Amino acid sequence: MKVVTFSSAKGGSSKSTLSLNTAGRKGLKHKVLGLDLDEQKNATSVYRTSRDEHTIYDVLTHKVSIKDAIKQSRFKNVDYIAGSSKISTLNVDKLAIKKLLQDVYKEYDFVIIDTPPSIKLPVVQSAYVASDLVMIPTILDKFSSANLMTVVNDIRKHNYKTEIKIVPSMLVKNSKLHNNVYDELKKFVDSKEGIELTRALPNSIEVSNQMMDNKLLANSNKVNRLKTALKKLIDEEV
Repeated sequence: MKVVTFSSAKGGSSKSTLSLNTAGRKGLKHKVLGLDLDEQKNATSVYRTSRDEHTIYDVLTHKVSIKDAIKQSRFKNVDYIAGSSKISTLNVDKLAIKKLLQDVYKEYDFVIIDTPPSIKLPVVQSAYVASDLVMIPTILDKFSSANLMTVVNDIRKHNYKTEIKIVPSMLVKNSKLHNNVYDELKKFVDSKEGIELTRALPNSIEVSNQMMDNKLLANSNKVNRLKTALKKLIDEEV
């Protein structure tokens, strides 16, 4: 079982969108568990087909077992545990999520974790400890490198072995700013050990259009540059 966490220090970086598309894409050939740790519950709202009786908050507070909280999502081979608006109030042990996942270790090929942008929360740090790979989507603005340094340092503080991959998102190809920031990110990544910079994901409204209908661009029949980039990213990097 491979645990993949999507994390970012800022909202609006396509984090939840990328985590959902990764879960759906991997579900075409593998068994996947989606874990929503973001109090906004965006991933849950897309996974959900009916009312959620239990949430990740209930699991982490030992009210129910992890198996009792798992539900089937609307996507092939993808199960999920619903998020909770109370998740940020939890002061969980750093090993909490890793211990929880041991109970379903043989049942899933991938666990896809969506986290809130509040990277100092104990539940986020617990996700880092449990992760084999942390993907960090980032928008291409002047603060990208500084924000990434904060996230990378926090990940390394809690898990020095995990892979870290930075995913530039919402790239406008003919934007001088975006191209300059991408070059800066490449220099930043090249100066650090154990960090990779993935292919950039182009900007496209189609991913939002698909999400509005609870669909995933990566699994759609659309002819779209972002869809092509998403498929390659998920297949090659996750």
